[in-house]
Amino acid sequence: MKEALAREVDSRFPLKITRKDGEVMIRYFRGFADAQHAILLISESSFTLALRILEIKDIRTLEYARENTGGQWKVVHLR
Repeated sequence: MKEALAREVDSRFPLKITRKDGEVMIRYFRGFADAQHAILLISESSFTLALRILEIKDIRTLEYARENTGGQWKVVHLR
């Protein structure tokens, strides 16, 4: 999952994050806290810097869109 996310840093498209507790969040991915850990820096809008952190271990699925995909979301499941 970390490798897939690395390509999405600073994307203008949001991530749909489903946490293991079932909470769904729409956030923008800004990067990783450091190179050693899978801790995401996320923001609530595409115009703000990272406001919160979220560990990948707390995530069940991620969905994200890319340009020229016709609005289709790519789904990444954490195992």
